[in-house]
This record gives sequence, structure tokens and C-alpha cells, in this order.
Amino acid sequence: MLRINLGKILEQRGLSQRQLALKAGIRPNALSNICNEKVQRIDLDILNRICNTLEIPPGEIIEWVPDRKEVLVD
Repeated sequence: MLRINLGKILEQRGLSQRQLALKAGIRPNALSNICNEKVQRIDLDILNRICNTLEIPPGEIIEWVPDRKEVLVD
């Protein structure tokens, strides 16, 4: 599973979604959907704008969390 940590990053930096949207040139609704993990895809141009604005690599924004495997018991 992929987890988006953008909301946490903004909170740590004291930035609002609106401030980032304005600085990065992204529609506020699009950024809100990313922060609230309501997206299935993130356009690479938008991800690049976020990374450039916050000066962080994409790996800090998107985190891979292994899927939980269920243990089968006979």
C-alpha cells in the first residue's frame, strides 16, 4: 500500500494546503485530494511542483507500507 504523508509534512512546516497550492501553482482542490489520500494517481508534474516547492524528494511524500499478509492456520 502507498501512503501519502503530505498532510503531516505541511503540519510540521506550519504550512497550510492553500499556501502550498499558491506557491506550487496547483489547484487547491487537487492538493486537498492528495493530502486527504482521495486520489488513485498523482500527476508527475504536480508531484514535481510539490517536491520543488518543499525542496524534498518524492520518497518523503509517498511512503510504501507492505500489505499485511494473513497467516493461514490449518
